[in-house]
Amino acid sequence: MRFPLSAVVTIGGLAWFAFWGLGCGGGDEEQAQEILARLSKCQHWVSLREDDAEDRARVVATLEDIRVNFTLREIRLAAAKLGADLKRESPQWNRVEEEFFVLNRYLFAVPQGYPRNKARFYGGFGFPTKGPGTFEPLWHEAWVDLMWPLSHREDATIALTGTASGWYVGPLHDPVAEFDYFFRRFGAREFP
Repeated sequence: MRFPLSAVVTIGGLAWFAFWGLGCGGGDEEQAQEILARLSKCQHWVSLREDDAEDRARVVATLEDIRVNFTLREIRLAAAKLGADLKRESPQWNRVEEEFFVLNRYLFAVPQGYPRNKARFYGGFGFPTKGPGTFEPLWHEAWVDLMWPLSHREDATIALTGTASGWYVGPLHDPVAEFDYFFRRFGAREFP
C-alpha cells in the first residue's frame, strides 16, 4: 500500500511502529536501493558555489522526484540502509549522507527559525544560528535554521540556497533518527 506524502499525519506510540513495521517486503527494499542510487547520482550540493543556480535547481528536482515517486516507508528504509552503511564507515556513502541530510529537510515541515535549546541534532553539518541583534548569540538566546541549506522562496517553492564551508569532524549523521524526529515533531511538508 502506498501513502502519498501529503496524506501522512504524525502518529505516536505503538501505531508509530506498526506503521513503519519491523521489516519490509522485497519491493520496499528495491525502492530503498533506487532512492540511494538516485541520491548518489544527484549533484553534490556541498560542492556548489552560491551562484550555481542550475545545479542547485537540479538538486531540488531530484528531491522532488523522490518525494513524488516513493513512499515515506521506502524513504525511511533507505535512511536505515544508509545509516547502517555509515556505521561501517563506507566512504562511498559520505556523499549520499550529505544528500539525505537535504532530503530530510525537504520532506518535512522543519522551520527556518526554531529555538536551539529545543532542537535535536543527529550529527551532520551544523546549522546557522541567529539571535536578537547578533549572529553569535548566547546558547539560550539562539535560534537555529533547521531547514538549512534549503529556504522558502517568495513563490512558496523551496530552493537550495545554503552553502557549506569548512570541515566536519563530529559524529556521524544518523539519517533515520533525524527522519523519525522530523516526522514526529514537524510532520510532512505540504507542497502547493
